Amino acid sequence: MIFVFPMSRCSTGRAFPRQKYKQTEVPTDHDKRDFIHAFPEFDFKRKLLYDVAMHNPPSSDRSHLSTMPPRRKVWVVWALLAVIFLLFNGLYWPIRSYQELSHPASFVAYAHYLLERNAAQEAREVLTEGIAHINPPTPVPYELLAQTKQALSDNEGAEFLHHRAAFYRALQHAPPHLDAVLDPIKAMENRYAAVQLNNQARSLLRRAAASFGAAIEMREPLTSLSASAQLTLFEMTGSAFSFSGYIGDTDTAAPMPLMVYSGGGMDARRNAQIMVGNRVYGDRQRGMHVVLLDRTTSAVLQTGVFDLWENATEAKRMRHFLEDAPTGCIGLFAVCDDGSAFLTAALEQALFGFGLDRLALDGREQVMLGLRYSFAAIGVKGAARGTAMQSWSPEKFKGYRGHPVLCAVFQGEETS
Repeated sequence: MIFVFPMSRCSTGRAFPRQKYKQTEVPTDHDKRDFIHAFPEFDFKRKLLYDVAMHNPPSSDRSHLSTMPPRRKVWVVWALLAVIFLLFNGLYWPIRSYQELSHPASFVAYAHYLLERNAAQEAREVLTEGIAHINPPTPVPYELLAQTKQALSDNEGAEFLHHRAAFYRALQHAPPHLDAVLDPIKAMENRYAAVQLNNQARSLLRRAAASFGAAIEMREPLTSLSASAQLTLFEMTGSAFSFSGYIGDTDTAAPMPLMVYSGGGMDARRNAQIMVGNRVYGDRQRGMHVVLLDRTTSAVLQTGVFDLWENATEAKRMRHFLEDAPTGCIGLFAVCDDGSAFLTAALEQALFGFGLDRLALDGREQVMLGLRYSFAAIGVKGAARGTAMQSWSPEKFKGYRGHPVLCAVFQGEETS
């Protein structure tokens, strides 16, 4: 290739000679100086391009790709893209699938994966842990855990899980059919046949059963059920009971029957009731309902409702309320609608002071409660973290609506 520069005149009037630079020829400094004087309008970049062109003239040999027909070039490019795409998917999707299986909310899918590989023992542990942390309002995990336990010859535990799965299937209808709800409850009510409750405790339990029936829009009341059947009903919802008279794993005994009922969410299930003997506190006002109780005299020290949906000021007010409570007092907590939107870290620390802990799962995070969870708890000021009683139900899980839950302490002399 030959570079030809036309005749021109420089600023001095001297003619710039026409020169031909062949491929093998390299321009001298004198040639470059004459070119720059002849073309003063060239900027630095053009001078640089000139140097590159003079010292590295293009080769006359054309590459194989440049001689290809245009259509073949397109096919080569698409083939390269397809190989890259296949390599990416071959590496990405196995990792993605494992990440999805390892997600806490996917514990049922992970259990299926383990069962396909004959790891029944590990699958049972995964299902048990998932149910304990999420309390899912869907029949699938309970049915799968029942089948897994049967495969491991644990028939007694499997029976209750089969009936619990049937109970959750019945709750999916709106309103639920009475027989579909009662059949699994009556099949397992003998679990509490030995429990003897006094009239006061029976009255509180009937009140809670009536509230639960209204929450799930039962046309027939659940108050006609026996006390053992009502206890079975709330056990199937994942509620927490103490029949020893002691509050959870603390060393504090309740001075009288205590019961906390919570319904989260915005629909008819929202409610909060805190029952201390024959006294009932709480209503359908949104927020966290709290009652502080003297553990010796059973006198109510203070009550409060804190709308943690509204703003952080309510969280600060509740934190001061709990921090000012005397050590050793009993705290009863019930959520109506929501109690998590402004559950700050400082407020959580104050709740830890009553023995509460982050036991629930919301996504991948371990939390005390999630958005619009039903949440009931009974704790003691100064108790070790994790020793209080807690129960919860998510507003929704895999498209299934949650339900109200209960925490209850019955005095030791009331059981046999």
